Amino acid sequence: MYFNFTDFFDMSDNICCRKSGETKNLELHHIVPKYMGGKDIDGRVYLSKKQHDILHNIIPSIIWKYVPEERKEDCRNTVKRFTLKWLKQ
Repeated sequence: MYFNFTDFFDMSDNICCRKSGETKNLELHHIVPKYMGGKDIDGRVYLSKKQHDILHNIIPSIIWKYVPEERKEDCRNTVKRFTLKWLKQ
């Protein structure tokens, strides 16, 4: 879902894309995607629409439905580690 968060926040709050530093066309990304059972407690970051789209193309939701239930928790943890590392690059 796309929101221009700059319409809602005073940009003196330094809200920007965690990956690129952009301040426009921001989206709130769950570190572990909601379709994988991610919760707010797993962490959320602001990403530009472009960076958010890139990230979601790396981890397509269609694959998730084929992961056996007993492996899903391991997958969530792997996605969380990957996303946090990717954000630092």
